[in-house]
Amino acid sequence: MLGHRKFAYMRDASNDRLRDAVASLPLTEKEREVILKDVHLVEAAMASDRVVVSCDKAARSTFRKAAGHIPALREIMWVNPTEDHDNVLRWLSEGAERRHEFLLGC
Repeated sequence: MLGHRKFAYMRDASNDRLRDAVASLPLTEKEREVILKDVHLVEAAMASDRVVVSCDKAARSTFRKAAGHIPALREIMWVNPTEDHDNVLRWLSEGAERRHEFLLGC
């Protein structure tokens, strides 16, 4: 990835406001663990292009639930490259523009 210049270094993307909001959500312990395991992906997305690419269906589902309580999450696109593979490839080839169907808040 570095050799193809498809990797971007960024500052620390930790987001205490997001973590505090997650801590106050009415989640089960399992759901909270799922979110905390991948919250760094969402923090990086919030600090950059607002896109998460992940195959973790449980994480996406839990973040979608959290998006009902945390407005900032609604603007994050969560793309699973193993689901609807052709649609994801087309999205990438067309420039990876914002698509409603990928938003956590839809």
